[in-house]
Amino acid sequence: MHTPSLTSRALLAVALFLGFYLLALAMAGTLLALPLAEVEFAGRLHIKLAILCVVAALLILWSILPRFDRFEAPGPRLLPQQHPALFAVLEEVAAQTAQAMPREVYLVSGVNAFVSQRGGIMGLGSRRVMGLGLPLMQVLDVAQLRAVIAHEFGHFHGGDTALGPWVYKTRAALGRTVSNLGKTRHALIGLVQKPFLAYQRLFLRLTLSVSRAQEIAADRLAARTQGAAPLAQGLSVVYGAGLAYDGYFRNEILPALDAGYRPPYARGFAIFLQQPALRKVIDDALTQALESGETDSMDTHPALRDRLAALAELPAGESQDERPATELLSDLDLVEHQLLANLFVDSDRGQSLKPVSWQAVGQAVYAPIWHERAWTHAAVLSGITPLTMPTDTAGLISLARQALGDDADSVYDEELQGFAQTLLGSALATVLTQQGWIVRTPPGCPVTCYSSEQPDAWEIEPINLPIRLCSGKLLRSDWVELVTSAGLEKLDLGEIEPPPSERSTGAASQRGT
Repeated sequence: MHTPSLTSRALLAVALFLGFYLLALAMAGTLLALPLAEVEFAGRLHIKLAILCVVAALLILWSILPRFDRFEAPGPRLLPQQHPALFAVLEEVAAQTAQAMPREVYLVSGVNAFVSQRGGIMGLGSRRVMGLGLPLMQVLDVAQLRAVIAHEFGHFHGGDTALGPWVYKTRAALGRTVSNLGKTRHALIGLVQKPFLAYQRLFLRLTLSVSRAQEIAADRLAARTQGAAPLAQGLSVVYGAGLAYDGYFRNEILPALDAGYRPPYARGFAIFLQQPALRKVIDDALTQALESGETDSMDTHPALRDRLAALAELPAGESQDERPATELLSDLDLVEHQLLANLFVDSDRGQSLKPVSWQAVGQAVYAPIWHERAWTHAAVLSGITPLTMPTDTAGLISLARQALGDDADSVYDEELQGFAQTLLGSALATVLTQQGWIVRTPPGCPVTCYSSEQPDAWEIEPINLPIRLCSGKLLRSDWVELVTSAGLEKLDLGEIEPPPSERSTGAASQRGT
């Protein structure tokens, strides 16, 4: 693939920048001149037309006004004296790629790494900044991380970060202009918007094409300095992990944070990725990407298949360092705390997060939520046992209507059914824990309760149980056998002990499969 030279990219960036501002100024000037021209040559003035012209011109001028680059740290800053092993790798890769070290290195959330130049005016007088995702470091080994870092240094090497401010500022100003003009639904202003829409399409088509070429060039630099094999392996791992990360953070981490706890963030992601069902989804997606993945004209990066095909032509490399990349961090627990605390607007709340093991997450985070929900509706649950709880649609809707009262009138039957299933699952989980059963919540797995007396024999998925019984995924006969053997047939789902007054439900969402 042909890679544009730095000079050609610089000329393109400046040309697009100047072209946009010339278009914007010309349009604004023309709009302001129209009322004056009407007075001068026609001897009259249409007030409404004049107001529209002035409004459109002011919208354009306000939209193109450069904004100050306010840099906010994306995470805790990593310092050489605190993480010497990591910075030794960064300095070595910087030397191999003939690049200066970034001024600042930050730990960030997400399966991602990035470099940028922040501050100054249009990149002039800026400083180099790098971000390394902790989940990224969890899924890569050291050799793969070195290759990814070399790729990021490749953007410094190719001048991409120096040109970035010109492209990003123009893109942002274009977006503001199109958006602001679009907010006023008048035919004249809609007509004024059209040239900007056309320029935006041209701008994106040209700059995104260059962006994809820059990614290939950065890949080649990384392959030349670190070997093509670790980079190719790293790209495949990152692709799969990236598909899974949002689900992990939303379903596993956020509920714990809402409740004031911080489970092992990086290690939990590794456990999450090892679950067989998720592993199959990731493997299937990766296979499809390698067999039929195509690059869209609006993509900033080439398709994974194209990137790996380009790397296949380069030397694989020799040395491998298969240590987990997180070993380069001196105190993983400390940086995890700093990273998760950084997500809170209220810094005091973020700093007060309590550490909790994944084995204890169920009892600490979810059990109070189930308990509060079951206690709130204990009256309607009274007398219901594991063998008599409703699993048919009519019975579930009836239970929900009893629990919600008049509020149920505005709720669809499907939602009522789901509410009842959640309520029954919460009640079952609560009474089981009151009986001494233990909650188990490995990342990526359904919530389960198991008997401390016979942990291998008696295990129940309380939250998903009503859904599984209703759908037929769990046979009624198998459920009756389990309940009977465990001696739970007379357990009353309405016999809920009052929750401790100091316990709060938090803002966590219900945990499912």
